[in-house]
Amino acid sequence: MPINHSPKAAKSSLTHYDSDPSISTVSDSDLATNVSVRNAKRKFGELQKEDLVEIKELAKSQDCKITLLIASIDSIKQQNSDIKSSLEFMSAKYDEAMNKIAEMEHKCRQNHQYILSLEEKLENVERNRRSASLEIKNIPKLPTENKESLLSIATLTGKAIDVPIKEGDIRDIFRVNTKSDSKPIVVELNSVILRDKILKGAKQFNKLNDNKLNTENLSLAGPKKPVYVVENLTAQTKKIYTKTIEFAKENGYKFKWTSHGKVYLRKDEGMPAFRIDTEADLLKLSKK
Repeated sequence: MPINHSPKAAKSSLTHYDSDPSISTVSDSDLATNVSVRNAKRKFGELQKEDLVEIKELAKSQDCKITLLIASIDSIKQQNSDIKSSLEFMSAKYDEAMNKIAEMEHKCRQNHQYILSLEEKLENVERNRRSASLEIKNIPKLPTENKESLLSIATLTGKAIDVPIKEGDIRDIFRVNTKSDSKPIVVELNSVILRDKILKGAKQFNKLNDNKLNTENLSLAGPKKPVYVVENLTAQTKKIYTKTIEFAKENGYKFKWTSHGKVYLRKDEGMPAFRIDTEADLLKLSKK
């Protein structure tokens, strides 16, 4: 009896080869990743070279700018140093100029004081020179006027006020050449005492007589005019006296007069008298 054998399994068309278990199996995705990494590394290398060139150019540009900036800063520092030096020089010159101005102002004050002292000395000399002189004012000019006619007027004036004046008492006599129509007659006497007597006599005459001293008292022809016998003051004292008269009117001072070449002022009877030497003295009185 025949023996029935079961049929053998058919052989596979694919033969399987076993690999070394230590070798990993690489998938398609892993292969793609490796390729991408290699490409990225290649691209990164290329980009890195470009970046290095750009960085170098940028660094070079920055170095140039920094160099220019440093140069500009150095220039500014130098300019500031020059400005500081100029300011210090100008400050020194300014201080020097101010010192010179202060010195000049000091010298000017000294010179001013010296000039004032010289003027005062000159004024005293001029006042002393006029100490024996007086003026007869408001006498009309005579048709034929000379020293003789002027001497006659002086003696007639002395006779009118009862103070005899002799021709020998007079050192010189002349009419002052001024712009006013009535030019005063200056009488230079040989004695200060006689001068004071004449001045006192004229004041006394006017005090005792309502008909004050005038041209009729001197037997002079023409309309009657008042005659004034006063001190022969210096130009400076005359100026001060004129200012004093104006001040007295404005400030209610009743009395103003001159004595021995000085100007005096009194507000009322019994009140103190003030000697006025300069306009500054009037200013002081106005503030009281």
